Amino acid sequence: MGIFEFNVLLGNLAGKGPRQGWTASFASGLLAVAVASPCTAPFMGVALAAAFALPAIGTLAVFTALALGFALPILILSFFPALLFFLPKPGAWMNTLKKILALPMLLAVGWLAWVLFRISGNAAIWILFVGGANLAAGLFLYGRSQRTFPPPAGLRWGGLALVLLAVMIPATALKTASTDLVSRHPDRLPWSETEVARQLAAGRTVFIDFTAAWCLTCQVNERVVLSRPEIQAAFREKNIAFLVGDWTRRDPAITSALRKYGREGVPTYVLLRPGGSAPVLLPEILTPGLVLEGLR
Repeated sequence: MGIFEFNVLLGNLAGKGPRQGWTASFASGLLAVAVASPCTAPFMGVALAAAFALPAIGTLAVFTALALGFALPILILSFFPALLFFLPKPGAWMNTLKKILALPMLLAVGWLAWVLFRISGNAAIWILFVGGANLAAGLFLYGRSQRTFPPPAGLRWGGLALVLLAVMIPATALKTASTDLVSRHPDRLPWSETEVARQLAAGRTVFIDFTAAWCLTCQVNERVVLSRPEIQAAFREKNIAFLVGDWTRRDPAITSALRKYGREGVPTYVLLRPGGSAPVLLPEILTPGLVLEGLR
């Protein structure tokens, strides 16, 4: 939004122009990947989970494919420069667009605040207010130092000190409350290996939902698919035990279970049937049809 800016080494190297040759090209690509990775994380989640579960050659192949996909638009424009005509020309509109794109980032802050409340309950209030106030004041002072010439060292270092203070606020309060991912649904049970064995011994099929409060894909699957009346009715009709593995705080037992099923993160959906048959893993992006077919 133009209040402050952070200049990084990669940005300086990438901005030296074509005379820097390979150095500038490498820094420009590295900077682009670093900036784009958080934005593409929801789409790369499946690929990364598979990569970490594969042998070394498979992991290398997945990351090479990601790199080629990332570089493909630039390669195409390099081979066909005439296509540059169809791209918008740089100009003042980029600053306006940058400020518009700040709005989704503010929405992301709101979502993270909601996750914080899910994790720590009322203990999140002082973290948000104290930490947010220090962060906002620090960034404001740092930005003021950038718009003053010569830049006052007191403003710059005072702003950075407040930012550092916001970062150092104790995180122990994040462990004071339950994420409450199970109690909202009386027909669901907390996951444990003991509970899985007990349900299978009783002759019931077990559906395990490994999820987390901070997992956006998990929350979308929950609201769009798993909470639908026809899906819940199918679970009841077939007497399927619905177990929830809450990985919000990276429970080591759940981490071990995920690795047992060949996964490194959430969401992970597993169907276990009595009799020792192989586990059935559903895709990370669910649809009602996929779930109903899996249950059949």
